[in-house]
Amino acid sequence: MKLRKLGLTLLSMLTLGTSLTPDMTTAQAQDQEPIRIGANLELSGVGSAYAVPMMDNLTLAAEEVNEAGGLLGGRMVEIVEYDNTSNKAEATSIATRLASEGVSVVFGPATSDLVYASRPTAVESQLPTMYPVGTADNLALDENGEVISNIFRLAFTYTFQGNAAARFAMDELGATNAVVITDQSKDYSVGLAEPFKAEFENLGGTVVDEVFYNDGEQDFMGLLTSIATLDFDVLYVPAFFSEAGIVNFS
Repeated sequence: MKLRKLGLTLLSMLTLGTSLTPDMTTAQAQDQEPIRIGANLELSGVGSAYAVPMMDNLTLAAEEVNEAGGLLGGRMVEIVEYDNTSNKAEATSIATRLASEGVSVVFGPATSDLVYASRPTAVESQLPTMYPVGTADNLALDENGEVISNIFRLAFTYTFQGNAAARFAMDELGATNAVVITDQSKDYSVGLAEPFKAEFENLGGTVVDEVFYNDGEQDFMGLLTSIATLDFDVLYVPAFFSEAGIVNFS
């Protein structure tokens, strides 16, 4: 039920965005052409565990809305779906493609790395663009810290999550010494590690060490062995599931 409600909520927000598209007139809004929603998602590759459920729910929500008679005076919803393969260059290419294919709004990418790669195209197109799970602090802000008018986000920021994890480690786990394991090749991992370290130390804790790995590594025994002799009571691993699971069971 929660996934179904999420899909309907996302679809409602995306459809609302059609009224923000600069060249949409009242006559166009009353037209019976379908409302085309572009999906630029990680349907394969490392980000697929996040993006495939989003695509499924977006599709289900569109089907339910269409069965109920559509939106905006009976217009059907059509999802224009592309797989960016969890690749930055492909995500950017798809953003450009969608801008030329008559979509009213764009959904995705999911992960912050791909969002940053494709966002310049999204800003240039001025299409309302929603980032459903991207967590980087400045996804919706320009270089001057001003809100970008056509960019929308749903997820909590790196800073919010990193700070919350530090407070949980300190207040709930009673931790005072931490080791951080960071994927130095991922904006997501680095972005969560920095606020965690700052907040943990601000609360009186000590970050004993931070060790690094790169996306795609499968053998963490050497890394874990290097920290085994350190005095710590919590291990913070801001990572995608593909690496975090291996670390947890190593």
